[in-house]
Amino acid sequence: MTPQKSTLSQFAPSALSLAVTTILTTLALPTMAQDDDLGFMLEEIVVTAQKRAESVDDVPITINAFAADGIRDLGAQNVNDLGTFIPGVETNVGDTSQASFSIRGISTNDFGSGSDPAVAVYVDGVYTGHGGSALFNFNDIDRVEVLKGPQGTLFGRNAAAGAISITTKAPSQETEGYADVQMGNFNKQKISLGFNTGLTDTLALRVSGYVNSRDGIIKNASTNGIAGDTLWIEEDQGLVAALLWQPSENTDITLRTDYNQDDSDGPIGSSFTLTDSEDELYDNYTTDNAGYNDRIIRGTSLTISHAMDDYTFTSITAKRGYEFHQNEEEDGTDKTRFFLTTDTIEKQSQFSQEFRLNYEDENLKWFLGASYFKDQIDQTYLVDATTLTLDTFFLVDAAKKLGIENPAGFVDNPPPPYDTVFTVGNGMGGFLTSPGGIVDQLNAGLAPFGLGMGPTDIVNAVGANLGMGGRPWQEAMHNSRELTSYAVYGDVTYSFTDRLDATFGLRWSKDSKDFEIQSNYTNAILIPTLSGPATGGASVSTDILALSSPLIPTQIPFGLIFFDEIGTAGNPEKKNDSWSSVDPRLVVNYAMTDDVMLFGSIAKGYKAGGFNSLGDDPSFENEDVLNLEVGVKSKLMDGRMRLNASVYQFEYDNLQILKLSGPAGVIPTYNIKNADAIGQGFEFEWQFMATENLMLGANYGYVTTEYTRYEQFEGDAPGFTLKGEPLSSMPENKFNAMAEYSMHFADDLVLRLRGDYNYTGERVNNSGVGAGQDIEDFQVINARATLENSAGDWSVALYANNLLDEEYLWDIGGTGDGLGSPVATRGMPLMYGVQARYNF
Repeated sequence: MTPQKSTLSQFAPSALSLAVTTILTTLALPTMAQDDDLGFMLEEIVVTAQKRAESVDDVPITINAFAADGIRDLGAQNVNDLGTFIPGVETNVGDTSQASFSIRGISTNDFGSGSDPAVAVYVDGVYTGHGGSALFNFNDIDRVEVLKGPQGTLFGRNAAAGAISITTKAPSQETEGYADVQMGNFNKQKISLGFNTGLTDTLALRVSGYVNSRDGIIKNASTNGIAGDTLWIEEDQGLVAALLWQPSENTDITLRTDYNQDDSDGPIGSSFTLTDSEDELYDNYTTDNAGYNDRIIRGTSLTISHAMDDYTFTSITAKRGYEFHQNEEEDGTDKTRFFLTTDTIEKQSQFSQEFRLNYEDENLKWFLGASYFKDQIDQTYLVDATTLTLDTFFLVDAAKKLGIENPAGFVDNPPPPYDTVFTVGNGMGGFLTSPGGIVDQLNAGLAPFGLGMGPTDIVNAVGANLGMGGRPWQEAMHNSRELTSYAVYGDVTYSFTDRLDATFGLRWSKDSKDFEIQSNYTNAILIPTLSGPATGGASVSTDILALSSPLIPTQIPFGLIFFDEIGTAGNPEKKNDSWSSVDPRLVVNYAMTDDVMLFGSIAKGYKAGGFNSLGDDPSFENEDVLNLEVGVKSKLMDGRMRLNASVYQFEYDNLQILKLSGPAGVIPTYNIKNADAIGQGFEFEWQFMATENLMLGANYGYVTTEYTRYEQFEGDAPGFTLKGEPLSSMPENKFNAMAEYSMHFADDLVLRLRGDYNYTGERVNNSGVGAGQDIEDFQVINARATLENSAGDWSVALYANNLLDEEYLWDIGGTGDGLGSPVATRGMPLMYGVQARYNF
């Protein structure tokens, strides 16, 4: 590809011209019906993106907001489902316990305890802390807000790329409730119940819960013991309860608690290289391990809000935590020689406290805040293979050195004349006899005894290590981190005129991490009885066990995945580091008319540094991002049309990138290094109530990114670089369109017909070994027909998601890439069913 210009300033001419064009186009739109009140308009969504209740149309931030009814109409049961419909955002998460979201190309896919996500996820104002609890099914949701660009001043730590804020419904004095039942193909069954009531004049309670299950959507066609099983099942349940106490007219005290349990399958994928064609990725899978994901999330918060004339004081005290055990198939095949699985066992607990004071009068709005956050994560990461897997790895590595395009497929079925070389055992034999390797080291120790390993001994050693299908081989990495974070921040908005506002925000953050890591050899290369002397002479039989020299072991402790021993059992290696930053934001917004607002912002973002969780490395640096953005928000035609657009550009210093890496001769693992990157993009959102019965909408996101600095990872080929390449997992083009038509009949009945279309362009995954892997574009159509009464007491809906059963991939990658067998995770097939709801 042709590299883009490598400085942020060089983006400015095209970006600003695009912004001006957008604004002028917006202002030139016809304003017919401005003087005619037709009695219908678009729904207004109230958000708290700036820590005060405002219409989403009045917030000078690029934000996508979804109300509860809209989320249900989209058929979205979590943030992953919403991501399809948001420009500049990618979710595509097949892994609920290691969720990672991308905003405008920025994400951190690391699952280790030493790093943090780049997109902050908040639940009822509380930061969720880590990827293990970022994705869960919605339960009694009021709204979801997705904010683009650095949001540290408003939302806190690790919101350098943006923030996702999830708000559940608040208790009230009204007695009401609902029952929602959903049934669909693959035996989909979900029941949601909610109830709200006033207990006394000052006390109100709201409780909601759900139970969800679904059979697997992929059949396992393997011939092994789990043949016939269906893969990728869903089984989860959740509970949310909130108690509101209003001891006075100006004081609200809310105690919330939530619980979520997930017993679904682990991430399911098929080998991208060990198939005859890409079409086979959408056939039945062949796997020797279905995997599993057992996770529990718990959270409790106490929110106190007290109004005093123009001031409002808010305190949020929260404790959250999760624990999970996830087992994952990494090679995507049931081929014995490629067997590779991982287990991640993780437990996290956190405590947070935020104090905030808001002030608001006619010309001045501000808030001051301070926060404290502390969490503890303990993680064990296990890799299970066999010595036969190791033999395969050595052969794949040799095929790579020959320049073979698909080394795993080549090794699996080598053509003549390579079929006599790339056979089982030759990989282990080559490893043992490599120059300076195990045989050379042993022979140096055996020489004083007049012994050595001859060809027969080497054959015996290969046989001893491979045996009947190989011996089990498990390696483990244990790590933990304790994080302490403090921040002081403020944000002030001053109205210079009725139409011109300026906002200045500032945040000081300090993060300290204590990190422990430990890994020891738990496996050994076997060296059997010698059959002869080092050079010539009469044959002798010597058992190495009988020799007293410690230089002549029968088992050589070894690590081929975690190749360095780190610390000792019960005595891990300890590290610590800290990072701090001062991050400002400046926003100017001007209301050209009562219905059209222009805004421009410059914001600096920050994300704390951290430690590699799978290797003994120094800490990596904190991220810094500078984001420039201009945009327009408008609500035209008496509120019937919403037209928003923004253009942005950013520059990242020390972006934390994840990549499979490791020294030559060992299976690569995931590590993080810092790189620099730039990007620019454009986003557009349009909604239109064409008639009282017809609503139309569309959005579009365009983003280009590239690395401008790349520091080689260990094991990278000489001269390899990602400089000039795009960031992972973000398509340049993403487009959504929707239409909904309502028909009124029988005086009290309404039939709503809705269709949603999504196009997601090509993406690349640059986190694997070597060059990136392209992921093809795809398009998905959803349809929904809802019959309801005009009062909204009940509804029955028929739905079909992925109506045309489009075959597409969410992602390509994983630890199996180290064996030449990256796993392709496919998107959801056609999902259809019926959903009934009763409100009382």
